[in-house]
Amino acid sequence: MTHFMERRPIDWVDPLIDTGKPKVRWVFSASACRPFGLVRLSPDTDPVGVWGSGYRYFSRTIHCFSHIHAWQLSGVPVMPVTG
Repeated sequence: MTHFMERRPIDWVDPLIDTGKPKVRWVFSASACRPFGLVRLSPDTDPVGVWGSGYRYFSRTIHCFSHIHAWQLSGVPVMPVTG
């Protein structure tokens, strides 16, 4: 076991917190905005659900990326394209 003082701050971070539970409410998102980001561009993997947004780690597809992700709101969907 690693001694408490030997751990780096990054060792305490879990960017996928609450993204793999079967009945997650999607309040959390795995975006790079933590803790106080202005834009929360995050993936939406299930646009058909109750809230129409959210990210689940075990989903096989990403429908789009949206900007808000605060209290189950998805905002404007965007997708990267080439060409």
